[in-house]
Amino acid sequence: MRVCGESRRSWHRRAASSAGHGRGCGGPDLLLPPAAPRTYGSARFRAASPPRPGGAEPDRGSSRHPRQRDDPRFSAKPEAHRDHASSPFQNGPTPHRQDHGRRSAHPAPRAHRRGDPRGSGQAPPGGEGALQPAQAAPHGHRCPSGRDRGPIPEPAGRGDGPQLTRLAAQVRSGLTETLHDGAVAVCRPDGTLIAWSGEIDRPFFLRSSAKPFQAFVSQTLGADLAPTELAVACGSHRGEPVHVTLVEAILERRGLDSSLLRCPPDWPLHRGAALRLVRFGESKPRRLWHNCSGKHAAFLVASASRGWPTEGYLEPDHPLQTEVVAVVSELSRHDASPVGVDGCGAPVLRTTARAMATLFAQLTAVPELRPILQVMHRYPALVGGTGAGDTAIAVTVNGVAKAGAQGCLGVALEEGIGLAVKSWDGLSQVATVGAVADLEALGRLPATAESHLGTYARPPVLGGGRPVGELIPRLRLRSPGREISG
Repeated sequence: MRVCGESRRSWHRRAASSAGHGRGCGGPDLLLPPAAPRTYGSARFRAASPPRPGGAEPDRGSSRHPRQRDDPRFSAKPEAHRDHASSPFQNGPTPHRQDHGRRSAHPAPRAHRRGDPRGSGQAPPGGEGALQPAQAAPHGHRCPSGRDRGPIPEPAGRGDGPQLTRLAAQVRSGLTETLHDGAVAVCRPDGTLIAWSGEIDRPFFLRSSAKPFQAFVSQTLGADLAPTELAVACGSHRGEPVHVTLVEAILERRGLDSSLLRCPPDWPLHRGAALRLVRFGESKPRRLWHNCSGKHAAFLVASASRGWPTEGYLEPDHPLQTEVVAVVSELSRHDASPVGVDGCGAPVLRTTARAMATLFAQLTAVPELRPILQVMHRYPALVGGTGAGDTAIAVTVNGVAKAGAQGCLGVALEEGIGLAVKSWDGLSQVATVGAVADLEALGRLPATAESHLGTYARPPVLGGGRPVGELIPRLRLRSPGREISG
C-alpha cells in the first residue's frame, strides 16, 4: 500500500522525523503537535505533591514518553515518604496522583491505614492487648469431607444498650441461613414491665392486632353483635365457610349489603376454601372474603346504629375512628396517633412493644373488655382459623392471642399479663415462634402444649419436600435482676 505516493515504511520514517514540526507527508496538519505534559489530579493534590529527588527537574531531552518524564513513579530513584503530619490526609501519605483505579506505588504501612487504631495513636477498644492474632476456627466446625458437624456458631452480639435482639434463626442443613431480630415486652395492666428484650419503645403499626379493641368500640357504639359474630369481628379470618356466613349474617340482619364494605376484594386465605369457590364457578374475588371483612361489617353496623355516614366510615376523622384512637391510646398508655392506612384501608394505629403488651394485659383487667376476652377464648377458630398461629396459641394457653401483619402478635393471659412480640423483618412465622418461646420461658405453657402447637414452636425448613432444618428460637428475655432463656 502506498500513502501520498510513498510506501508505508518510508512514510512512517518521515512522520517520525518531522513530528517535532507538526508536519508529515508534506502536509501541515496531518500530524498533531505533541501533547503537553499532563498534570494528574486536582489542584489540591498537585499542591501537596512531594518535591522531586534532589530538587532537580528531569531531563526534558530524555527518551521517555512525556507522561513518564512527569510521573514521579518513573524517576530514577524512589522518593521517600513525606512526613505524615504535613499530609492533607488523616492517616496516610499524600498520593502522587488521584487515580482510584490503581494501587499507589508506595502503599501506606499497614498501621497507618485509615480506620486502623494502631495508626491513630489511640489504644484499641478493650486495651492494648485487644489486638491479638485471630484464633483458628475450631476443627469441629470444619467439614472437608462434606459431613454435617452441626450448626455454625452465630456472630457475637452487638453489646449493651438499644439493639436489635435476636428472635429466631433459620438453620438449613446445619448452617445458620437467616437471623431474625425483634422486640418482646411482657407487662401488667398498669404498664409495669415483667420481662423484655430488644427495643421495646421503638414504634411500629399495630395492624390487625388492634381488631379486638376496634370490635370493642363497635360493640360499645351499638353494633350489638352475637358472641360468634363478635369473635369473627375480633379476628383475621381465613375465609372458610363459617367465617363468611357469620359476616353475611352481621350485615343482613341489619339490612346492609356487602357492597358497602370498603375492604378490597380478595380470595380466602384458606387454600381449600379458595379452591372450592373456584370449583363452584367463582372467577373474581369478593370483599366478603377479605380477612378483615368481619371488622368492616362491625364498623358499618355501629355507624348505621349511630346515624353516622356509612360511606366514609374509614376516614380518620369519622366519629367511630376517632373513638378507636382515643380508646386504644387510653388503654395502652401510649398515643396511637397519627394513624396510617392499613392494608384493608382502615386507619392503622401506632404502638410500641411496651404499649402493645400493656394493651393486651387490659383485656384481663378492664371489666368492659371482659366480653371480648371471653368470645376470643371460647371461639379461637373464628378469630383466626385453620393454620393460623394465633389460633394455635389461644387453644394452648389460658388466654387469647391475636396476630397482625408484618410480624406482630399479642397475647393476653388470665393471670393479668400481656405479651407483645414484634419481628422487625415482618415475618409472622418468626413472631409466632418468638411468642411460643416467651410463653415457655415464662412457664405459661401446659404439659399438653406440644400436641396443640405442633410445628408452630419450631417450623420445619424443607428441601426437596422433606425437612432439612428448622426455625429455632434464639431469644433471651430480661427481667429485673436476671435473664430468662427463651
